[in-house]
Amino acid sequence: MKRKLLLIIFIGLITFISVGVFAANNTTPVKPVIGLSVNDAKNARIGSSGTLTFEARVINSYTPGDIVTWSSEIGAEHYTSTSTLNNEGIAVLSLSYADLSALVMTGSEYVMQASYNTSEGVITDEVKYGVVGENPAVVFTEYASDIEASLNDPIHLKAQTYRGSDSVSLNLTWTCGEVAKLSPGYTCPADNTEDADLAYKSVGTYTITTTVRDNDDKVGTASIRINVVNDPPKVSLKTNKNPNLYEVSETATVSFTASDKFGTIQKIMWGCSNDGNIIYDNEKIFDPSIQKTTTNVTIDLPDFETDSYKCSFKAVDDDAEEGVTSIVFKTKLPVQESTTPTDTTKTDNPKSGDFIHIYVMMFIVSSIGIVTLRKRYN
Repeated sequence: MKRKLLLIIFIGLITFISVGVFAANNTTPVKPVIGLSVNDAKNARIGSSGTLTFEARVINSYTPGDIVTWSSEIGAEHYTSTSTLNNEGIAVLSLSYADLSALVMTGSEYVMQASYNTSEGVITDEVKYGVVGENPAVVFTEYASDIEASLNDPIHLKAQTYRGSDSVSLNLTWTCGEVAKLSPGYTCPADNTEDADLAYKSVGTYTITTTVRDNDDKVGTASIRINVVNDPPKVSLKTNKNPNLYEVSETATVSFTASDKFGTIQKIMWGCSNDGNIIYDNEKIFDPSIQKTTTNVTIDLPDFETDSYKCSFKAVDDDAEEGVTSIVFKTKLPVQESTTPTDTTKTDNPKSGDFIHIYVMMFIVSSIGIVTLRKRYN
């Protein structure tokens, strides 16, 4: 009874170790990421009584107490400082007007970068900042830098205004490049609108400018460019075996993957033909639409030999853009069984690196266990 119990425990231990080794070797590590904000935005200004609070947040992998390095080019000067990460992975740098007044020029814009050393290299992020002088100021806080967008996809823009040292009241206006190319339903924002959605129906680069004017007619401006690009769905496919190895009337399984970087997939379509005239007579609609899909499609191959049975697959996104790919099947009649004796010697394929590690460990552990059991009961 004791021998059986020991044997069960021993086998369980081997299984536990093997599964653990396999899982460890096949786990994809999550890369650390750093995010930086200033006064809870990506772009901020202060006046003579304000403070800029830079907050760097590291996620996925960090050690409390590690150093975050801050750096900024201020004219001919190179500003640097350090902060330590707390238990939540956050490092903070605060700079008051008194800290900055001797370094920066009022009305100018600067960039602050935060960097953190990881086992995979240095990760960084940056924000924009500045100090307001006599003139009022306006900045884009969303987005703080030029952005790329897809056709007809809305971009949310947000502008923040700041009074100059003598400003009493402010008036904000927007100028949108090539208004005629705005997508249906979108207009350039009205005066004193601080946030708005814009979308363009044509490929190109469009400049959006905001202007703030105070009661003394002093002015501040900010601009951002939207680069509108074609974004057809990215598509790929694979079959359950080599497309040249099918027999007539066989069924093929095609795994079709479609994704859209800026938008979503609304439907996929497919069709097959032996003469090249493809009709998309099959479709799958996604409601709601999704950003990525992998769909297994069953194809009934023809009942005759051919080397040109073509199947095309199409994905359509929310901008009506299409991604298309195709595959050509070759079908053959079944191979007649031969009466000639064949070599039935079986050759095993080499194992992958992960399984080799597992088997080696199992062999070592098993050998130790067997020796131990023999000593125990001999």
